[in-house]
Amino acid sequence: ALNRVRVEGTRVTAPLVTSANRGGPGRPERLVAAVEPGTYYLSVKEVHDEATGPVEKPTDRYLLEVRLVDPQPGEEVEPNDAPDLLNARFERYPEWRALADRNPMGAGTVIHGETARDDPDVFGIEPRGGGEAPLLVAAVPAPGLALTARLWVPDAEDLGPPKEADRVRFEPAGDAGPGEVLLARLPAPPAAGAPAILELHAASGEGRYDLLALGEGAASADAVLAAVNSLAAGGRPGPALELAALYASRLPRASRRAEVLRAAGGIAAGLAPALSPASTRAFDRAAQLLGLAIFEEAHGKVAYRGAFEAAALAGGPTGVER
Repeated sequence: ALNRVRVEGTRVTAPLVTSANRGGPGRPERLVAAVEPGTYYLSVKEVHDEATGPVEKPTDRYLLEVRLVDPQPGEEVEPNDAPDLLNARFERYPEWRALADRNPMGAGTVIHGETARDDPDVFGIEPRGGGEAPLLVAAVPAPGLALTARLWVPDAEDLGPPKEADRVRFEPAGDAGPGEVLLARLPAPPAAGAPAILELHAASGEGRYDLLALGEGAASADAVLAAVNSLAAGGRPGPALELAALYASRLPRASRRAEVLRAAGGIAAGLAPALSPASTRAFDRAAQLLGLAIFEEAHGKVAYRGAFEAAALAGGPTGVER
């Protein structure tokens, strides 16, 4: 756990910055946090069952490594689970926006994060650097990680003079099964200076994910193509095809949409000879998102008949969203 010393007049406190407890017995633990100049306390302790008590012995050893590094571009900045309300009387949009500003996302931005059920991550979605506004967000989780999202789109009261009352307005924005690509659609393009706030965390499992903020421009097409190719090369063709289908069907006017679909078609064509009829079920969600069957089965063999290329030529149907 990491605590920061805070001095307020004659009162000295050490509120928690962040903590980590995911590794399990005998496995390493990793804690990452954004820090400012000041004094911090870093504590390490055994986690044990209350019924059995501690098992640690005085001779048990562990290695603790502490490094101070600059934030890496494209990596989630922690802590970003909830606003620091120590000096705030009420919990409102400005407090959550300050938290989301640690991880801002414009169209074409990709952030690599890590989450668990008890570790929500918060992001600010808005136009960046004079670019276009994101229209949706896609999250590609590690295998076994199921994600769920909530979204807060500010209204006039959120952006107006503050009132002395709590006002938290997150709404469910999407969920997906383990290893499936999550889609969170923004109801309206956010304005610069008034970001939509996305909260993402694990519904089950834990691990890393890639988060993409997407619009209709070239930067988003670049991000999707890079992610699709990387997923396929990493042995995860299912999410690769899901992401391509999601982009093409939910953003029918997107830049280089046909190029993304053709890339997905090449992946599907390369997969077909090695697939069994039963294994095609792993691509059912991609087919739902695309609105077309991707693979066909005949006489115990699997064939790809050009579904992604057909979607590119037809302008793309809208599939069934889940």
